[in-house]
Amino acid sequence: LGMDAHRTDPPHKEVFPMKIATRLTLGFALIILFICLQGAVALVKSSAVASGFHQISTQDMPNVVMLSEIDENRHIIAEALRDMLIVKEVEHYEALKQQVYASRQRIGQVVEPLQAQMADAESHALLGDVLAQRKNYVQAQEHLIQQLDKGNEGSARNYLLDEFGTILNDYGRALAALKSLQSARLNASVTQAQANIDSIQRGVWLSVGLALVATLLLSRSTVLAITRPLQTVVARCRAVAAGQLHAQAPVSGNSETALLLQAQHEMVHGLRDVVTQVRNGSESVAGASAEIAQGNNDLSARTE
Repeated sequence: LGMDAHRTDPPHKEVFPMKIATRLTLGFALIILFICLQGAVALVKSSAVASGFHQISTQDMPNVVMLSEIDENRHIIAEALRDMLIVKEVEHYEALKQQVYASRQRIGQVVEPLQAQMADAESHALLGDVLAQRKNYVQAQEHLIQQLDKGNEGSARNYLLDEFGTILNDYGRALAALKSLQSARLNASVTQAQANIDSIQRGVWLSVGLALVATLLLSRSTVLAITRPLQTVVARCRAVAAGQLHAQAPVSGNSETALLLQAQHEMVHGLRDVVTQVRNGSESVAGASAEIAQGNNDLSARTE
């Protein structure tokens, strides 16, 4: 057997001296951590999304809808007053007058909740202008209806073409300014909500990416921690089978593979001791046999 007491293997030292069970536990803990992180990010961002959609659904969108309804009824009133100058039938005239009153009442019903919604200074100021122009518009309606009820169609026609048109346009301008502001805020809320949704998606993808990277790194570390020591054990066992019982470097670490290498090292060390004892015994037997053979030769020589 070829034994070289001075030959040693390179020392086996673990880069990350952890047990395999610890590595696997750490891997699952990291996965759970990233899942929790992903959930926390989603919860934080989803609350912002919910707040944004609440703003859109309860304030911004209703404000735009109510202003559009006011503007629509403004035009209905103007068209009804124009038709009242044309119609000849009393029933039709009275129906148009009731239409004016109904649209005016509907505008009043819409203005009331709209005032509660306009809490900021800019919206409140623009709404004040709208209400002032509406008051002028209502007074203009009453003046026109009074002229028509008295049969002063010529005077009513002149008023409709001159002063009434200016009042109607001022009312429309005030409504358009307030509606433009509310539409801009609606668009800003929608944009912010979309940005929050995009942020959630980015957070989810980032968490998934980090979890995958961490899992791959830990998996590679675990695989190497298992395969490299096993390759060393296989190489040493083959060397022992070839009769190479040379000295082996000590093993450091307390992982399962490190303990396996330590046990293999102790086994080879014990086997080397046994082989050494057998060799020493063989040499003693050979020496004794040589002495016996020499004695027999001497005895034969004397006998002759």
